[in-house]
Amino acid sequence: MNNIASKTTPTNLTVVASGTTDNSFLFDHIRYTPDASVLLDNATVVVDAYDDQIHYSSQWQPYADIGMETTGKASLTFDFIGALNWYQFSNISSNKIVQVSK
Repeated sequence: MNNIASKTTPTNLTVVASGTTDNSFLFDHIRYTPDASVLLDNATVVVDAYDDQIHYSSQWQPYADIGMETTGKASLTFDFIGALNWYQFSNISSNKIVQVSK
Protein backbone atom coordinates (compact mmCIF):
# COMPACT_ATOMS: atom_id res chain seq x y z
CA MET A 1 0.00 0.00 0.00
CA ASN A 2 1.49 3.35 -1.00
CA ASN A 3 1.20 6.25 1.39
CA ILE A 4 -0.80 9.40 0.76
CA ALA A 5 1.22 11.56 3.13
CA SER A 6 4.38 10.65 4.98
CA LYS A 7 6.17 12.90 7.45
CA THR A 8 8.20 12.45 10.61
CA THR A 9 6.66 15.61 12.02
CA PRO A 10 3.07 15.87 13.22
CA THR A 11 0.60 15.80 10.35
CA ASN A 12 -2.95 17.15 10.41
CA LEU A 13 -5.65 15.51 8.34
CA THR A 14 -8.61 17.84 7.85
CA VAL A 15 -11.67 16.61 5.99
CA VAL A 16 -14.64 18.77 4.99
CA ALA A 17 -17.80 16.92 3.94
CA SER A 18 -21.23 18.06 2.82
CA GLY A 19 -24.43 16.11 3.12
CA THR A 20 -28.16 16.70 3.06
CA THR A 21 -31.13 15.08 4.76
CA ASP A 22 -31.67 12.95 1.63
CA ASN A 23 -27.98 12.47 0.91
CA SER A 24 -25.95 12.15 4.11
CA PHE A 25 -22.24 11.41 4.45
CA LEU A 26 -20.89 8.74 6.78
CA PHE A 27 -17.34 8.57 8.15
CA ASP A 28 -15.98 5.15 9.07
CA HIS A 29 -12.26 5.12 9.96
CA ILE A 30 -8.70 6.21 9.21
CA ARG A 31 -5.71 3.93 8.60
CA TYR A 32 -2.16 5.14 8.94
CA THR A 33 1.33 3.74 9.35
CA PRO A 34 3.18 5.37 12.25
CA ASP A 35 6.57 6.89 11.59
CA ALA A 36 9.51 4.56 12.33
CA SER A 37 10.30 6.68 15.39
CA VAL A 38 7.02 5.50 16.96
CA LEU A 39 7.50 2.08 18.57
CA LEU A 40 4.68 0.03 17.07
CA ASP A 41 6.64 -2.50 15.00
CA ASN A 42 5.66 -0.73 11.74
CA ALA A 43 2.02 -1.73 12.24
CA THR A 44 -0.85 -0.06 10.43
CA VAL A 45 -3.03 1.74 12.95
CA VAL A 46 -6.80 1.77 12.43
CA VAL A 47 -8.57 4.65 14.13
CA ASP A 48 -12.33 4.16 14.21
CA ALA A 49 -14.85 6.98 14.00
CA TYR A 50 -15.42 6.99 17.77
CA ASP A 51 -11.76 7.53 18.74
CA ASP A 52 -11.40 10.62 20.95
CA GLN A 53 -8.34 11.74 18.94
CA ILE A 54 -10.63 12.65 16.03
CA HIS A 55 -12.10 16.11 16.51
CA TYR A 56 -15.52 16.68 14.91
CA SER A 57 -17.43 19.86 14.21
CA SER A 58 -20.87 19.99 15.80
CA GLN A 59 -22.65 18.87 12.61
CA TRP A 60 -21.56 15.23 13.01
CA GLN A 61 -23.83 12.72 14.77
CA PRO A 62 -23.28 9.03 15.63
CA TYR A 63 -24.72 6.66 13.03
CA ALA A 64 -25.63 3.26 14.50
CA ASP A 65 -22.44 1.37 15.37
CA ILE A 66 -20.89 2.19 12.00
CA GLY A 67 -19.45 5.68 12.39
CA MET A 68 -20.41 9.33 12.24
CA GLU A 69 -22.96 10.93 9.91
CA THR A 70 -23.49 14.46 8.68
CA THR A 71 -26.46 15.93 6.85
CA GLY A 72 -24.86 19.38 6.53
CA LYS A 73 -21.44 20.87 5.97
CA ALA A 74 -19.09 19.36 8.55
CA SER A 75 -15.40 18.89 9.21
CA LEU A 76 -13.13 16.63 11.19
CA THR A 77 -9.46 16.78 12.08
CA PHE A 78 -6.97 14.14 13.14
CA ASP A 79 -3.29 14.64 14.09
CA PHE A 80 -0.73 11.87 13.66
CA ILE A 81 2.93 11.18 12.91
CA GLY A 82 3.34 8.78 10.04
CA ALA A 83 1.88 7.99 6.65
CA LEU A 84 -1.83 8.22 5.89
CA ASN A 85 -2.94 5.05 4.11
CA TRP A 86 -6.70 5.28 3.80
CA TYR A 87 -9.90 6.88 4.96
CA GLN A 88 -13.46 6.32 3.86
CA PHE A 89 -16.69 8.22 3.57
CA SER A 90 -19.95 6.70 2.37
CA ASN A 91 -22.82 8.40 0.63
CA ILE A 92 -25.74 6.56 2.23
CA SER A 93 -28.59 7.33 -0.15
CA SER A 94 -26.68 6.41 -3.31
CA ASN A 95 -24.56 3.67 -1.71
CA LYS A 96 -21.42 5.32 -3.06
CA ILE A 97 -18.17 4.99 -1.15
CA VAL A 98 -15.59 7.74 -1.39
CA GLN A 99 -12.19 6.66 -0.20
CA VAL A 100 -8.76 8.16 -0.39
CA SER A 101 -5.92 5.75 -0.88
CA LYS A 102 -2.90 5.22 -3.10
